[in-house]
Amino acid sequence: MRGKVLLLFVFCFIFSLLLSVPAAMASETAELSVISANISGLPSFVSKYDRDVSESQKTLGSMLNESGYDIICVQEDYGYHSVFAAEMTNYPYQTYTTGGVPVGDGLNIFSVYPIYNVERVAWTASNGVFADGCDSLSPKGFIRCTVDVNGVLVELYNVHMDAYRTDADQLAKRSQLEQLAAYVEKHSAARPVLIVGDTNLTFHTDPLAEMHRILIEESGFSDCWIEVKNKGNYMQGDDGAELIDRWYASFGGHDWGRWDSVERVLYRNGDGLVLKPTRFEYVIYSDDPSDVKALTDHRMMECVLKLDLEGYERPADAVLNEPQKPSVFYKFFRDAGMLIRFVSVVFAAGIAYVAENYPIVLVGAAALMLLIVFVRIRFKKAKKSKLV
Repeated sequence: MRGKVLLLFVFCFIFSLLLSVPAAMASETAELSVISANISGLPSFVSKYDRDVSESQKTLGSMLNESGYDIICVQEDYGYHSVFAAEMTNYPYQTYTTGGVPVGDGLNIFSVYPIYNVERVAWTASNGVFADGCDSLSPKGFIRCTVDVNGVLVELYNVHMDAYRTDADQLAKRSQLEQLAAYVEKHSAARPVLIVGDTNLTFHTDPLAEMHRILIEESGFSDCWIEVKNKGNYMQGDDGAELIDRWYASFGGHDWGRWDSVERVLYRNGDGLVLKPTRFEYVIYSDDPSDVKALTDHRMMECVLKLDLEGYERPADAVLNEPQKPSVFYKFFRDAGMLIRFVSVVFAAGIAYVAENYPIVLVGAAALMLLIVFVRIRFKKAKKSKLV
């Protein structure tokens, strides 16, 4: 009898201990799955695709909603956000949109896990107003937030960088990488960090952007595609050119959306949490199975990471602020400010373009303005003398 009582006591004790362990900590590992998709939500009149954008956004939203992934980071979520977001019913935690072109940044996050500390930051440098992707026309940048993955806090950055590969574009992207790296060090130091999004960068192109130096060498990040698909080789060594040639040969001379493409996930360990990517794929979501034309701007990215929780310590000083819906007052003045920014950028670029290509026109306009001022002054003096 005594033995049975003792056995029952031990059983109850062990059972109570198991109940006291949080779900995420009951196992030493967990998984986090992420999608990054440039959803090409530009208004129809500027869209480069011949399709009903509203309908394609609805279809894409429905497909992503059924993806089963934990976090979906989107870019170019502009004019049809309400249509797209209405389909994302499996994602209760969503960022508030900043609006369409040209006032919004097109960045949003949809998550099955709670998100906190949402901040939006615009790039301080960009290239292109009338060409090279027209990146300066919208306040592109990044969203930073804290995701609570069953008690594990992960810093998440959703980015959208300058397009195209001219020297000016690459230098703009280098400035953006440096801005991003500095921000991460200031706001997410020692934390586990994921940088997700449309970087418009690969490791085998855009040498002036120096992504490897800034994010890998100096900031301590690793890239999921490189680690999963390229065996950790960043193609920076003596074997880089040969490896790049092999990849091109495998895909018929193409890289865009197939290998080392622009949708990326970069990760860095922190707080004792160890991240390890286990799956990475570039995929097409299409509304026609016989058509390889993506509903997104280009092939999107799916990634799964293992979270090794054995040494994780949740920071005791963590501050978690729930995202607040912007007030009508705030939105009005923000939109007004963005419209003023848009007009000033276009005006300045127009003046610069005329000065570079048609300087005589600018000189003539300046001369005409001076003549008008001179005539007005003379007219006022003549009128004044008559009165006297």
